[in-house]
Amino acid sequence: MLQEATNGILFKRLHDSAIWADVPTAFLQAEIARREDAPTKPACGSGHKTKAYDTPLHFFALLLILGLSVGGQQLFD
Repeated sequence: MLQEATNGILFKRLHDSAIWADVPTAFLQAEIARREDAPTKPACGSGHKTKAYDTPLHFFALLLILGLSVGGQQLFD
């Protein structure tokens, strides 16, 4: 039944009319079951350590780009 409901026809119909009363109950139940069976996403800050963000380097790079942009604009004016 799920394969029949997800064959694209139902999606197009939902996209075109967006009438939820026309959605088959079996399709909704299958979607709920699929979401319940899906693995949960890890919470933010779940212990995965990454390298530190180098703020001074990025700030310098932004200033450099700004300076080159302004300087380049003055060369061509």
